[in-house]
Amino acid sequence: MDFQGKIKLVTRQLCKIACLMISFWTYQEGYDGLLFGGGLCFDSAKNEEKILQNFLAPLADIIHTHIIPMFRKIGVTREEYLLLKAVVFFERKIKKKAMM
Repeated sequence: MDFQGKIKLVTRQLCKIACLMISFWTYQEGYDGLLFGGGLCFDSAKNEEKILQNFLAPLADIIHTHIIPMFRKIGVTREEYLLLKAVVFFERKIKKKAMM
């Protein structure tokens, strides 16, 4: 893959990977808010920054409502998470025409 292709791959998948990482770290530590890398965390109950609240509170709600319960239900391990992360990173969108 050429350099331009690598840049496209990373930029197109970055949001999905970041959300997956935040979800797994939060699940793994059993945190009520969101855990980010480097020890940063967000707890909507303790946050007073309106800009952060507007952006991160809905993300926390989705992660705690839909993703973490599924991680708990199937008991996701670190190894399974890493495999899922690799699959998501290299996932390609299938065009609808190709499916018909």
